[in-house]
Amino acid sequence: FESICLRRESNDYVFIEDYEYSTNLKERLKWIETLKLSPVVDHNRFDLKKMPKVPIGALDHFINNNDDHNYLIPGVTILMSRFKPNNFLHLVHDDLLPLLATLREQSLIGEATIFFDDHWLDAYGFYLFEMFSKKLLFRDQFPTNSIICFQNALIGLFRYGFRHPQSSIDLCPKRLESIRMEINWLRRYLFKTLQIETPDQCSDPEIVLILRKNNRKILNSIELEDFFRFKFPSYRMRSIEVNNDFISDRDKLRSLIQSLVCTRIFLSMHGSEQIFSIFIPIELNVANNRFDQCPIKIIELFPYGIDSNHSTIYKTLAESILGYCYYSWTNPLRNNTRFPDLNIKNEISKGLASLDRGELIAVKEKIDQPLRSFLCCNNPHWLFRIYQDTIVDLNLFEELFREISLEIPEQRKLYLINNRNNCEFQLSSVENLRCEFIDNRTKISIQWNPPWNLALAMNYLKQNDCCYCQSSKYQIIYQIATQRIDHGSRNERGNARKITLKNTPNQMITLESKDFDCFNCWVRIVSNQCLDGNKYDQPGRKTHNECQFINSFNQEPLFCCP
Repeated sequence: FESICLRRESNDYVFIEDYEYSTNLKERLKWIETLKLSPVVDHNRFDLKKMPKVPIGALDHFINNNDDHNYLIPGVTILMSRFKPNNFLHLVHDDLLPLLATLREQSLIGEATIFFDDHWLDAYGFYLFEMFSKKLLFRDQFPTNSIICFQNALIGLFRYGFRHPQSSIDLCPKRLESIRMEINWLRRYLFKTLQIETPDQCSDPEIVLILRKNNRKILNSIELEDFFRFKFPSYRMRSIEVNNDFISDRDKLRSLIQSLVCTRIFLSMHGSEQIFSIFIPIELNVANNRFDQCPIKIIELFPYGIDSNHSTIYKTLAESILGYCYYSWTNPLRNNTRFPDLNIKNEISKGLASLDRGELIAVKEKIDQPLRSFLCCNNPHWLFRIYQDTIVDLNLFEELFREISLEIPEQRKLYLINNRNNCEFQLSSVENLRCEFIDNRTKISIQWNPPWNLALAMNYLKQNDCCYCQSSKYQIIYQIATQRIDHGSRNERGNARKITLKNTPNQMITLESKDFDCFNCWVRIVSNQCLDGNKYDQPGRKTHNECQFINSFNQEPLFCCP
Protein backbone atom coordinates (compact mmCIF):
# COMPACT_ATOMS: atom_id res chain seq x y z
CA PHE A 1 0.00 0.00 0.00
CA GLU A 2 1.02 3.57 -0.57
CA SER A 3 -0.24 6.58 1.36
CA ILE A 4 -0.35 4.88 4.78
CA CYS A 5 0.90 6.54 7.96
CA LEU A 6 1.03 5.53 11.61
CA ARG A 7 -0.12 8.06 14.22
CA ARG A 8 1.85 6.99 17.29
CA GLU A 9 -0.21 8.90 19.85
CA SER A 10 -3.36 6.85 19.13
CA ASN A 11 -1.57 3.97 17.41
CA ASP A 12 -3.87 4.34 14.38
CA TYR A 13 -2.92 3.55 10.82
CA VAL A 14 -4.21 6.39 8.67
CA PHE A 15 -4.99 6.28 4.97
CA ILE A 16 -4.08 9.47 3.08
CA GLU A 17 -7.02 9.90 0.73
CA ASP A 18 -6.49 11.32 -2.75
CA TYR A 19 -9.67 11.02 -4.85
CA GLU A 20 -7.91 12.24 -7.97
CA TYR A 21 -5.68 9.16 -8.07
CA SER A 22 -7.61 6.58 -6.03
CA THR A 23 -10.08 4.23 -7.74
CA ASN A 24 -12.61 2.03 -5.93
CA LEU A 25 -11.46 3.70 -2.72
CA LYS A 26 -14.44 2.63 -0.61
CA GLU A 27 -14.00 -1.05 -1.52
CA ARG A 28 -10.23 -0.88 -0.96
CA LEU A 29 -10.66 0.56 2.53
CA LYS A 30 -13.14 -2.16 3.47
CA TRP A 31 -10.61 -4.75 2.35
CA ILE A 32 -7.74 -3.05 4.21
CA GLU A 33 -9.75 -3.16 7.43
CA THR A 34 -9.85 -6.98 7.29
CA LEU A 35 -6.06 -7.24 7.38
CA LYS A 36 -3.95 -8.36 10.33
CA LEU A 37 -0.41 -7.64 11.45
CA SER A 38 0.18 -11.29 12.34
CA PRO A 39 -0.69 -14.65 10.72
CA VAL A 40 -2.19 -15.93 14.01
CA VAL A 41 -5.71 -16.55 12.74
CA ASP A 42 -8.00 -16.26 15.75
CA HIS A 43 -6.52 -13.54 17.96
CA ASN A 44 -8.02 -10.03 17.74
CA ARG A 45 -4.96 -8.18 19.09
CA PHE A 46 -3.53 -7.92 15.58
CA ASP A 47 -6.60 -6.59 13.73
CA LEU A 48 -6.14 -3.27 11.95
CA LYS A 49 -9.83 -2.57 12.62
CA LYS A 50 -11.27 0.62 11.13
CA MET A 51 -8.69 2.71 9.32
CA PRO A 52 -9.24 6.49 9.61
CA LYS A 53 -8.96 8.57 6.43
CA VAL A 54 -7.31 11.94 6.00
CA PRO A 55 -8.00 13.85 2.75
CA ILE A 56 -4.78 14.88 1.09
CA GLY A 57 -5.93 18.49 1.22
CA ALA A 58 -5.94 18.31 5.03
CA LEU A 59 -2.49 16.74 5.23
CA ASP A 60 -0.89 19.93 6.58
CA HIS A 61 -3.26 19.84 9.57
CA PHE A 62 -2.56 16.14 10.17
CA ILE A 63 1.22 16.22 10.33
CA ASN A 64 3.13 17.81 13.18
CA ASN A 65 4.38 21.35 13.00
CA ASN A 66 7.63 19.99 14.42
CA ASP A 67 9.36 18.28 11.50
CA ASP A 68 11.58 16.37 13.91
CA HIS A 69 8.59 14.18 14.74
CA ASN A 70 7.55 13.46 11.15
CA TYR A 71 9.13 10.44 9.51
CA LEU A 72 9.04 9.01 6.00
CA ILE A 73 10.25 5.41 5.68
CA PRO A 74 11.56 5.02 2.10
CA GLY A 75 11.33 1.90 -0.05
CA VAL A 76 9.30 -1.18 0.81
CA THR A 77 8.37 -1.78 4.45
CA ILE A 78 6.83 -4.93 5.95
CA LEU A 79 4.44 -4.02 8.78
CA MET A 80 4.08 -6.81 11.32
CA SER A 81 3.53 -7.66 14.98
CA ARG A 82 5.50 -10.40 16.65
CA PHE A 83 3.20 -12.82 18.44
CA LYS A 84 5.34 -14.18 21.30
CA PRO A 85 8.99 -13.82 20.31
CA ASN A 86 10.30 -14.72 23.79
CA ASN A 87 9.27 -18.30 22.96
CA PHE A 88 11.34 -19.88 20.18
CA LEU A 89 8.45 -21.98 18.86
CA HIS A 90 6.28 -18.90 18.36
CA LEU A 91 9.20 -16.90 17.00
CA VAL A 92 9.75 -19.49 14.25
CA HIS A 93 6.16 -20.62 13.64
CA ASP A 94 4.28 -17.32 13.88
CA ASP A 95 6.86 -14.77 12.79
CA LEU A 96 9.85 -16.09 10.85
CA LEU A 97 8.19 -18.63 8.55
CA PRO A 98 5.27 -16.35 7.47
CA LEU A 99 7.67 -13.42 7.05
CA LEU A 100 10.06 -15.46 4.92
CA ALA A 101 7.22 -16.77 2.77
CA THR A 102 6.16 -13.16 2.10
CA LEU A 103 9.69 -11.94 1.43
CA ARG A 104 10.43 -14.83 -0.92
CA GLU A 105 7.16 -14.40 -2.80
CA GLN A 106 7.84 -10.69 -3.31
CA SER A 107 11.59 -11.20 -4.02
CA LEU A 108 12.43 -8.95 -1.08
CA ILE A 109 15.01 -11.00 0.85
CA GLY A 110 17.47 -8.39 2.13
CA GLU A 111 15.63 -5.60 0.31
CA ALA A 112 12.79 -4.58 2.67
CA THR A 113 12.60 -2.69 5.95
CA ILE A 114 10.68 -4.52 8.69
CA PHE A 115 8.62 -2.34 11.03
CA PHE A 116 7.55 -4.06 14.25
CA ASP A 117 4.30 -2.68 15.61
CA ASP A 118 4.36 -4.44 18.98
CA HIS A 119 5.43 -4.06 22.61
CA TRP A 120 8.16 -6.71 22.70
CA LEU A 121 11.82 -6.02 23.45
CA ASP A 122 13.94 -5.31 20.38
CA ALA A 123 16.39 -8.08 21.30
CA TYR A 124 13.92 -10.95 20.83
CA GLY A 125 14.97 -12.57 17.56
CA PHE A 126 16.74 -9.39 16.40
CA TYR A 127 19.66 -11.18 14.71
CA LEU A 128 17.28 -13.62 12.97
CA PHE A 129 15.11 -10.89 11.46
CA GLU A 130 18.25 -8.93 10.59
CA MET A 131 19.44 -11.80 8.36
CA PHE A 132 16.51 -11.34 5.98
CA SER A 133 15.97 -7.57 5.99
CA LYS A 134 17.52 -4.33 4.86
CA LYS A 135 16.75 -2.57 8.14
CA LEU A 136 14.76 -3.17 11.34
CA LEU A 137 12.56 -0.51 12.92
CA PHE A 138 10.52 -0.72 16.12
CA ARG A 139 7.42 1.28 16.97
CA ASP A 140 8.64 2.25 20.42
CA GLN A 141 11.85 3.81 19.11
CA PHE A 142 9.77 6.70 17.72
CA PRO A 143 8.40 9.51 19.93
CA THR A 144 4.79 9.07 21.04
CA ASN A 145 3.72 12.25 19.22
CA SER A 146 5.28 11.26 15.90
CA ILE A 147 3.71 10.61 12.50
CA ILE A 148 5.38 7.76 10.58
CA CYS A 149 4.57 7.46 6.88
CA PHE A 150 5.58 4.59 4.61
CA GLN A 151 6.50 5.02 0.96
CA ASN A 152 5.37 1.46 0.19
CA ALA A 153 3.97 -0.81 2.90
CA LEU A 154 3.12 -4.53 2.87
CA ILE A 155 0.74 -5.92 5.49
CA GLY A 156 0.38 -9.22 6.13
CA LEU A 157 -0.98 -22.69 10.73
CA PHE A 158 -1.60 -24.23 13.75
CA ARG A 159 -4.72 -23.17 15.73
CA TYR A 160 -3.63 -22.21 19.22
CA GLY A 161 -7.04 -22.44 20.81
CA PHE A 162 -8.22 -18.91 21.53
CA ARG A 163 -11.77 -19.70 20.40
CA HIS A 164 -11.53 -23.48 19.99
CA PRO A 165 -9.48 -26.12 21.82
CA GLN A 166 -5.98 -26.48 20.43
CA SER A 167 -5.82 -28.60 17.28
CA SER A 168 -4.14 -28.80 13.90
CA ILE A 169 -5.53 -26.88 10.94
CA ASP A 170 -6.70 -29.15 8.13
CA LEU A 171 -4.49 -28.48 5.14
CA CYS A 172 -4.41 -30.05 1.71
CA PRO A 173 -1.26 -31.96 0.66
CA LYS A 174 -0.08 -29.11 -1.58
CA ARG A 175 -0.30 -26.66 1.34
CA LEU A 176 1.62 -29.05 3.58
CA GLU A 177 4.25 -29.38 0.85
CA SER A 178 4.49 -25.59 0.68
CA ILE A 179 5.06 -25.34 4.44
CA ARG A 180 7.66 -28.10 4.26
CA MET A 181 9.50 -26.21 1.52
CA GLU A 182 9.52 -23.01 3.61
CA ILE A 183 10.94 -24.91 6.60
CA ASN A 184 13.62 -26.51 4.42
CA TRP A 185 14.48 -23.13 2.92
CA LEU A 186 14.76 -21.55 6.39
CA ARG A 187 17.05 -24.37 7.55
CA ARG A 188 19.33 -24.06 4.51
CA TYR A 189 19.48 -20.27 4.79
CA LEU A 190 20.34 -20.37 8.51
CA PHE A 191 22.96 -23.05 7.90
CA LYS A 192 24.58 -20.81 5.30
CA THR A 193 24.28 -17.57 7.29
CA LEU A 194 25.37 -19.07 10.62
CA GLN A 195 28.12 -21.06 8.86
CA ILE A 196 26.96 -24.41 10.18
CA GLU A 197 29.47 -27.13 9.30
CA THR A 198 27.93 -30.18 7.67
CA PRO A 199 29.79 -33.39 6.78
CA ASP A 200 29.23 -35.15 3.47
CA GLN A 201 27.35 -37.80 5.43
CA CYS A 202 26.68 -38.66 9.06
CA SER A 203 28.73 -41.76 9.81
CA ASP A 204 28.13 -41.43 13.57
CA PRO A 205 24.41 -41.04 14.28
CA GLU A 206 23.50 -39.19 17.45
CA ILE A 207 20.79 -39.13 20.09
CA VAL A 208 20.09 -35.63 21.40
CA LEU A 209 18.30 -35.08 24.71
CA ILE A 210 17.10 -31.51 25.23
CA LEU A 211 16.84 -30.53 28.91
CA ARG A 212 14.94 -27.52 30.23
CA LYS A 213 16.92 -25.48 32.75
CA ASN A 214 14.26 -23.73 34.82
CA ASN A 215 11.14 -25.90 34.86
CA ARG A 216 9.57 -29.06 33.44
CA LYS A 217 12.87 -30.75 34.17
CA ILE A 218 13.81 -34.42 33.83
CA LEU A 219 15.12 -35.17 37.31
CA ASN A 220 16.90 -38.41 36.38
CA SER A 221 18.34 -37.26 33.07
CA ILE A 222 21.67 -39.03 33.66
CA GLU A 223 19.90 -42.38 34.07
CA LEU A 224 17.87 -41.67 30.93
CA GLU A 225 21.06 -40.96 29.00
CA ASP A 226 22.57 -44.24 30.21
CA PHE A 227 19.41 -46.06 29.13
CA PHE A 228 19.77 -44.81 25.55
CA ARG A 229 23.51 -45.52 25.49
CA PHE A 230 22.77 -49.11 26.43
CA LYS A 231 19.94 -49.51 23.91
CA PHE A 232 21.78 -47.79 21.05
CA PRO A 233 25.48 -48.62 21.58
CA SER A 234 26.48 -47.46 18.09
CA TYR A 235 24.99 -43.99 18.64
CA ARG A 236 26.62 -41.01 20.29
CA MET A 237 24.58 -39.62 23.19
CA ARG A 238 24.41 -35.87 23.72
CA SER A 239 22.39 -33.84 26.24
CA ILE A 240 21.88 -30.09 25.88
CA GLU A 241 20.48 -27.83 28.59
CA VAL A 242 18.59 -24.83 27.21
CA ASN A 243 16.75 -21.71 28.29
CA ASN A 244 15.60 -18.67 26.32
CA ASP A 245 19.04 -17.06 26.04
CA PHE A 246 19.53 -18.26 22.47
CA ILE A 247 16.56 -16.15 21.30
CA SER A 248 18.77 -13.07 21.62
CA ASP A 249 22.19 -14.73 21.34
CA ARG A 250 23.34 -15.64 17.83
CA ASP A 251 26.36 -17.68 18.98
CA LYS A 252 24.31 -19.85 21.34
CA LEU A 253 21.79 -20.65 18.62
CA ARG A 254 24.59 -21.47 16.18
CA SER A 255 26.16 -23.85 18.69
CA LEU A 256 22.83 -25.55 19.36
CA ILE A 257 22.00 -26.01 15.66
CA GLN A 258 25.50 -27.32 14.99
CA SER A 259 24.93 -30.03 17.60
CA LEU A 260 21.80 -31.27 15.75
CA VAL A 261 23.45 -31.94 12.39
CA CYS A 262 23.71 -35.73 12.77
CA THR A 263 20.74 -36.30 15.07
CA ARG A 264 18.78 -39.49 14.48
CA ILE A 265 16.76 -39.55 17.72
CA PHE A 266 15.58 -36.26 19.22
CA LEU A 267 13.80 -36.23 22.58
CA SER A 268 12.71 -33.62 25.08
CA MET A 269 9.90 -32.69 27.41
CA HIS A 270 6.95 -30.95 25.78
CA GLY A 271 7.91 -27.35 25.11
CA SER A 272 9.15 -24.84 22.59
CA GLU A 273 12.51 -26.63 22.44
CA GLN A 274 10.99 -29.29 20.19
CA ILE A 275 10.91 -26.78 17.35
CA PHE A 276 14.69 -27.30 17.10
CA SER A 277 13.91 -30.56 15.33
CA ILE A 278 13.30 -28.59 12.12
CA PHE A 279 17.05 -27.93 12.01
CA ILE A 280 17.95 -31.60 11.61
CA PRO A 281 19.19 -31.83 7.99
CA ILE A 282 17.15 -34.66 6.53
CA GLU A 283 19.40 -35.42 3.59
CA LEU A 284 22.47 -36.11 5.75
CA ASN A 285 20.65 -38.59 7.97
CA VAL A 286 18.95 -40.41 5.08
CA ALA A 287 22.10 -40.84 3.00
CA ASN A 288 23.77 -43.43 5.20
CA ASN A 289 20.63 -45.13 6.53
CA ARG A 290 18.62 -46.09 3.49
CA PHE A 291 17.14 -49.22 4.96
CA ASP A 292 16.11 -47.83 8.34
CA GLN A 293 12.33 -47.72 8.67
CA CYS A 294 12.48 -44.05 9.61
CA PRO A 295 15.80 -42.17 9.76
CA ILE A 296 14.64 -39.44 12.17
CA LYS A 297 12.64 -40.17 15.30
CA ILE A 298 11.08 -37.53 17.55
CA ILE A 299 10.15 -38.41 21.15
CA GLU A 300 8.03 -35.97 23.16
CA LEU A 301 7.71 -36.50 26.93
CA PHE A 302 4.78 -35.18 28.99
CA PRO A 303 4.41 -34.68 32.76
CA TYR A 304 1.89 -36.56 34.88
CA GLY A 305 -1.80 -35.86 34.23
CA ILE A 306 -1.33 -34.53 30.67
CA ASP A 307 -3.13 -36.15 27.75
CA SER A 308 -0.74 -35.86 24.80
CA ASN A 309 -3.76 -35.69 22.47
CA HIS A 310 -4.53 -32.23 23.89
CA SER A 311 -1.25 -30.77 22.65
CA THR A 312 -0.36 -32.04 19.21
CA ILE A 313 1.56 -29.19 17.62
CA TYR A 314 4.82 -31.17 17.43
CA LYS A 315 3.03 -34.34 16.37
CA THR A 316 1.47 -32.36 13.51
CA LEU A 317 4.81 -30.81 12.60
CA ALA A 318 6.73 -34.09 12.77
CA GLU A 319 4.28 -36.42 11.03
CA SER A 320 2.23 -34.29 8.64
CA ILE A 321 4.86 -31.78 7.55
CA LEU A 322 8.38 -33.11 8.11
CA GLY A 323 7.59 -36.81 7.77
CA TYR A 324 9.49 -37.83 10.92
CA CYS A 325 8.41 -40.75 13.07
CA TYR A 326 6.80 -39.31 16.19
CA TYR A 327 6.35 -40.95 19.59
CA SER A 328 4.93 -39.56 22.83
CA TRP A 329 5.29 -40.76 26.42
CA THR A 330 3.39 -39.47 29.47
CA ASN A 331 4.54 -40.08 33.03
CA PRO A 332 1.86 -42.40 34.51
CA LEU A 333 3.13 -42.30 38.11
CA ARG A 334 2.11 -39.51 40.47
CA ASN A 335 4.94 -40.43 42.83
CA ASN A 336 7.40 -39.63 40.03
CA THR A 337 6.33 -36.01 39.72
CA ARG A 338 7.44 -32.88 41.55
CA PHE A 339 4.89 -30.09 41.47
CA PRO A 340 5.95 -26.47 40.92
CA ASP A 341 6.67 -24.24 43.89
CA LEU A 342 3.98 -21.58 43.68
CA ASN A 343 5.93 -19.29 46.01
CA ILE A 344 8.46 -18.66 43.25
CA LYS A 345 7.50 -15.72 41.05
CA ASN A 346 7.43 -17.07 37.52
CA GLU A 347 5.09 -17.82 34.63
CA ILE A 348 3.36 -20.58 36.60
CA SER A 349 2.55 -18.50 39.66
CA LYS A 350 1.33 -15.64 37.44
CA GLY A 351 -1.20 -17.95 35.84
CA LEU A 352 -2.42 -19.18 39.24
CA ALA A 353 -2.18 -15.87 41.12
CA SER A 354 -5.82 -14.95 40.55
CA LEU A 355 -7.11 -18.13 42.24
CA ASP A 356 -8.31 -18.03 45.82
CA ARG A 357 -7.14 -20.66 48.29
CA GLY A 358 -10.16 -22.92 47.68
CA GLU A 359 -9.70 -22.86 43.90
CA LEU A 360 -6.01 -23.62 44.24
CA ILE A 361 -6.75 -26.61 46.47
CA ALA A 362 -9.25 -27.86 43.87
CA VAL A 363 -6.59 -27.63 41.15
CA LYS A 364 -4.25 -29.79 43.23
CA GLU A 365 -6.93 -32.30 44.20
CA LYS A 366 -8.05 -32.85 40.60
CA ILE A 367 -4.57 -33.76 39.41
CA ASP A 368 -5.61 -37.42 39.02
CA GLN A 369 -8.67 -36.62 36.94
CA PRO A 370 -8.47 -36.42 33.13
CA LEU A 371 -7.95 -32.91 31.85
CA ARG A 372 -10.66 -31.88 29.41
CA SER A 373 -10.05 -29.83 26.28
CA PHE A 374 -9.65 -26.16 27.13
CA LEU A 375 -9.10 -22.76 25.55
CA CYS A 376 -5.69 -21.13 25.50
CA CYS A 377 -3.82 -20.00 27.48
CA ASN A 378 -4.17 -19.69 31.27
CA ASN A 379 -6.14 -22.75 32.29
CA PRO A 380 -4.94 -23.32 35.90
CA HIS A 381 -5.26 -27.12 35.69
CA TRP A 382 -3.04 -27.15 32.59
CA LEU A 383 -0.47 -24.76 34.08
CA PHE A 384 -0.18 -26.72 37.32
CA ARG A 385 0.37 -29.98 35.45
CA ILE A 386 2.53 -28.90 32.53
CA TYR A 387 5.21 -27.25 34.70
CA GLN A 388 5.88 -30.33 36.82
CA ASP A 389 9.34 -31.84 37.02
CA THR A 390 9.46 -35.55 36.19
CA ILE A 391 11.34 -38.71 37.11
CA VAL A 392 11.19 -40.99 34.06
CA ASP A 393 10.51 -44.59 35.10
CA LEU A 394 12.90 -46.51 32.85
CA ASN A 395 11.01 -49.80 33.20
CA LEU A 396 7.86 -48.15 31.86
CA PHE A 397 9.88 -46.27 29.27
CA GLU A 398 11.02 -49.66 27.98
CA GLU A 399 7.56 -50.09 26.43
CA LEU A 400 8.11 -47.01 24.29
CA PHE A 401 11.52 -48.32 23.29
CA ARG A 402 9.94 -51.54 22.01
CA GLU A 403 7.50 -49.47 19.95
CA ILE A 404 10.38 -47.48 18.48
CA SER A 405 12.29 -50.65 17.65
CA LEU A 406 9.43 -52.36 15.83
CA GLU A 407 10.01 -52.80 12.13
CA ILE A 408 7.14 -50.94 10.54
CA PRO A 409 7.72 -50.60 6.78
CA GLU A 410 4.85 -48.13 6.52
CA GLN A 411 6.81 -45.67 8.67
CA ARG A 412 9.70 -45.71 6.21
CA LYS A 413 7.28 -45.32 3.32
CA LEU A 414 5.52 -42.41 5.06
CA TYR A 415 8.83 -40.73 5.78
CA LEU A 416 10.00 -40.89 2.19
CA ILE A 417 6.66 -39.88 0.71
CA ASN A 418 6.53 -36.84 2.99
CA ASN A 419 10.03 -35.92 1.87
CA ARG A 420 9.48 -36.79 -1.77
CA ASN A 421 10.54 -33.33 -2.91
CA ASN A 422 14.05 -34.82 -2.75
CA CYS A 423 13.04 -37.52 -5.23
CA GLU A 424 10.42 -36.13 -7.58
CA PHE A 425 11.35 -35.30 -11.16
CA GLN A 426 9.23 -33.23 -13.54
CA LEU A 427 9.16 -34.87 -16.97
CA SER A 428 8.86 -33.13 -20.31
CA SER A 429 6.39 -34.15 -23.05
CA VAL A 430 6.89 -37.07 -25.42
CA GLU A 431 8.68 -36.11 -28.64
CA ASN A 432 8.44 -36.85 -32.36
CA LEU A 433 4.94 -38.35 -32.28
CA ARG A 434 4.25 -40.08 -35.61
CA CYS A 435 1.91 -42.62 -37.17
CA GLU A 436 2.04 -45.06 -40.09
CA PHE A 437 -0.57 -47.32 -41.73
CA ILE A 438 0.75 -50.86 -42.27
CA ASP A 439 -0.47 -54.31 -43.42
CA ASN A 440 -2.43 -52.96 -46.39
CA ARG A 441 -3.70 -50.11 -44.24
CA THR A 442 -5.53 -52.46 -41.90
CA LYS A 443 -3.40 -51.42 -38.96
CA ILE A 444 -1.93 -48.20 -37.66
CA SER A 445 1.42 -47.99 -35.91
CA ILE A 446 1.79 -45.11 -33.47
CA GLN A 447 5.34 -44.30 -32.38
CA TRP A 448 7.03 -41.62 -30.29
CA ASN A 449 10.26 -40.76 -28.56
CA PRO A 450 10.37 -40.55 -24.76
CA PRO A 451 10.70 -37.17 -23.02
CA TRP A 452 14.18 -35.78 -23.42
CA ASN A 453 14.81 -35.85 -19.65
CA LEU A 454 13.45 -39.35 -18.91
CA ALA A 455 16.87 -41.03 -18.84
CA LEU A 456 18.20 -38.24 -16.65
CA ALA A 457 15.25 -38.69 -14.27
CA MET A 458 15.69 -42.45 -14.02
CA ASN A 459 19.38 -42.12 -13.25
CA TYR A 460 18.70 -39.44 -10.62
CA LEU A 461 16.02 -41.49 -8.85
CA LYS A 462 18.19 -44.58 -8.67
CA GLN A 463 21.26 -42.69 -7.47
CA ASN A 464 19.23 -41.00 -4.72
CA ASP A 465 17.67 -44.32 -3.68
CA CYS A 466 14.08 -43.09 -3.52
CA CYS A 467 13.02 -46.20 -1.66
CA TYR A 468 9.35 -45.35 -1.52
CA CYS A 469 9.31 -45.80 -5.29
CA GLN A 470 10.75 -49.31 -5.23
CA SER A 471 7.34 -50.99 -5.06
CA SER A 472 6.45 -49.44 -8.40
CA LYS A 473 9.95 -50.15 -9.81
CA TYR A 474 10.12 -46.71 -11.38
CA GLN A 475 7.24 -47.50 -13.73
CA ILE A 476 7.14 -45.80 -17.09
CA ILE A 477 3.49 -45.27 -17.89
CA TYR A 478 2.26 -43.95 -21.23
CA GLN A 479 -1.31 -43.01 -21.99
CA ILE A 480 -2.60 -43.01 -25.57
CA ALA A 481 -5.89 -41.63 -26.82
CA THR A 482 -7.30 -42.05 -30.33
CA GLN A 483 -10.50 -40.75 -31.86
CA ARG A 484 -11.94 -41.53 -35.28
CA ILE A 485 -12.69 -38.48 -37.38
CA ASP A 486 -14.34 -37.72 -40.70
CA HIS A 487 -11.69 -37.69 -43.43
CA GLY A 488 -13.13 -34.80 -45.38
CA SER A 489 -14.08 -32.37 -42.64
CA ARG A 490 -11.96 -33.70 -39.79
CA ASN A 491 -15.05 -33.63 -37.58
CA GLU A 492 -15.08 -36.09 -34.69
CA ARG A 493 -17.38 -39.03 -35.25
CA GLY A 494 -16.17 -41.76 -32.90
CA ASN A 495 -15.71 -42.42 -29.24
CA ALA A 496 -12.35 -41.63 -27.74
CA ARG A 497 -10.31 -44.73 -26.98
CA LYS A 498 -7.92 -44.73 -24.02
CA ILE A 499 -4.96 -47.13 -23.75
CA THR A 500 -2.41 -47.36 -20.94
CA LEU A 501 1.02 -48.93 -21.40
CA LYS A 502 3.26 -49.71 -18.42
CA ASN A 503 7.00 -50.34 -18.64
CA THR A 504 6.88 -50.88 -22.40
CA PRO A 505 10.41 -51.33 -23.83
CA ASN A 506 9.40 -49.70 -27.11
CA GLN A 507 7.63 -46.38 -27.61
CA MET A 508 5.03 -47.72 -30.02
CA ILE A 509 1.63 -49.37 -30.24
CA THR A 510 -0.22 -51.05 -33.12
CA LEU A 511 -4.00 -50.70 -33.49
CA GLU A 512 -6.58 -52.10 -35.89
CA SER A 513 -7.76 -49.69 -38.57
CA LYS A 514 -11.16 -50.54 -39.99
CA ASP A 515 -12.55 -49.00 -43.18
CA PHE A 516 -9.40 -46.96 -43.70
CA ASP A 517 -10.25 -44.77 -40.71
CA CYS A 518 -8.59 -41.46 -40.02
CA PHE A 519 -7.58 -40.68 -36.45
CA ASN A 520 -6.62 -37.93 -34.10
CA CYS A 521 -3.98 -39.26 -31.73
CA TRP A 522 -2.55 -38.06 -28.40
CA VAL A 523 0.28 -39.59 -26.34
CA ARG A 524 1.58 -38.52 -22.95
CA ILE A 525 3.66 -39.89 -20.11
CA VAL A 526 1.75 -40.00 -16.84
CA SER A 527 2.96 -40.05 -13.27
CA ASN A 528 3.40 -42.68 -10.65
CA GLN A 529 4.83 -41.73 -7.25
CA CYS A 530 8.25 -40.85 -8.62
CA LEU A 531 7.93 -39.42 -12.10
CA ASP A 532 5.79 -36.33 -12.09
CA GLY A 533 4.19 -36.04 -15.51
CA ASN A 534 0.44 -35.77 -16.04
CA LYS A 535 -1.66 -37.35 -13.32
CA TYR A 536 -2.39 -41.00 -13.89
CA ASP A 537 -6.03 -42.15 -13.83
CA GLN A 538 -5.96 -44.72 -11.05
CA PRO A 539 -8.27 -47.79 -11.19
CA GLY A 540 -11.58 -47.05 -9.58
CA ARG A 541 -11.26 -43.34 -10.15
CA LYS A 542 -14.25 -41.66 -11.76
CA THR A 543 -13.79 -41.80 -15.53
CA HIS A 544 -13.58 -38.61 -17.56
CA ASN A 545 -16.30 -37.96 -20.05
CA GLU A 546 -15.00 -37.87 -23.61
CA CYS A 547 -14.48 -34.14 -23.85
CA GLN A 548 -12.76 -33.89 -20.47
CA PHE A 549 -10.50 -36.80 -21.26
CA ILE A 550 -9.34 -35.39 -24.60
CA ASN A 551 -8.88 -31.90 -23.13
CA SER A 552 -6.83 -33.31 -20.27
CA PHE A 553 -3.98 -34.03 -22.70
CA ASN A 554 -3.55 -30.28 -23.12
CA GLN A 555 -1.90 -30.68 -26.53
CA GLU A 556 -2.72 -30.59 -30.21
CA PRO A 557 -3.42 -34.06 -31.67
CA LEU A 558 -1.48 -35.81 -34.40
CA PHE A 559 -3.69 -36.28 -37.47
CA CYS A 560 -3.29 -39.78 -38.95
CA CYS A 561 -4.90 -40.77 -42.23
CA PRO A 562 -4.15 -43.36 -44.98
